[in-house]
Amino acid sequence: MVKRIPAGPGEQRLPQVPITDPATTTTRGRVVVVGSINADWIVHVPSLPTPGQTVVGDGLARRHGGKGANQAVAAAGAGAPVIMVGAVGDDVAAEPELADLDAAGVDRSWVLRMPGTPTGIAMIAVDRDGENQITVAPGANASLNGEDVARALAGLALVEDDVVLVCNEVAEEAVAAAILAAHQAGARAVLNPAPPRRLSPGVPEFACLLTPNEAEARALSGKPESLTAALELNAITRSPVIVTCGANGAILVGAPDEDPVINVPAPECRPVDTVGAGDVFNGVLAARIAAGDSLRAATTKAVARATESTQWPGSRPERG
Repeated sequence: MVKRIPAGPGEQRLPQVPITDPATTTTRGRVVVVGSINADWIVHVPSLPTPGQTVVGDGLARRHGGKGANQAVAAAGAGAPVIMVGAVGDDVAAEPELADLDAAGVDRSWVLRMPGTPTGIAMIAVDRDGENQITVAPGANASLNGEDVARALAGLALVEDDVVLVCNEVAEEAVAAAILAAHQAGARAVLNPAPPRRLSPGVPEFACLLTPNEAEARALSGKPESLTAALELNAITRSPVIVTCGANGAILVGAPDEDPVINVPAPECRPVDTVGAGDVFNGVLAARIAAGDSLRAATTKAVARATESTQWPGSRPERG
């Protein structure tokens, strides 16, 4: 039995560094992120390796990562009050990750320290066009269970205006517990199904907003094309679905009081690094929903911010 020890709140909150100036600082609810916390190791390569191929890269960079932590930092940068629910190990890799959450203004009082377990690690290769390959060793993230999540969300006393944002870099039972807790409180649940795996029964049962990228949407729906995949997932979940499409923006299906299908274009840019752009999208989307935006408006702002995020290396901008 692993003893779960709270990592402790950051006693000192350093000034957050927003991605851009938030459109507004007005927010009605909190963003509670249930997800992964990783240390990222990034190598820039001339081209991504094929199976069995060795590619020589240019340098090695240590960055902060994990889908959950990236999303929490992005939501905080968009002006939302953010609470992180997750886990780190008892190794030296944990401290920089916790410190960066503090610096971003993320409340990590509900981040657990798992004794005898390493902090999650991601190994990332990025090519000249900004495309990437990512391999993750989940470490402590895999130890976060449903009881941990249920306890944290009960302690946070969720309300209707809160948004619970969860990703698949934690155990399936943790995802299910987050969605159930949001439903019971009347809060909005948003599932970023990355990496893709079968949908928890709670997703269609509890009206969870899905935000897959194109590959994830195809994997989950069995449909070969992004729009048909979005429509199929909307039929399965009976809730809105947003499929992110990289440089092509996003497809929003099933938004209340809107057209059945909305195409949200992305601003033109030449990406430096696409690592973490989907996490920025999800964090900003959750922040704008918590602020009271419609799904169309929240999606538009999230696409713009995610596009902007491809202009720096790594999952988050470096702090001065």
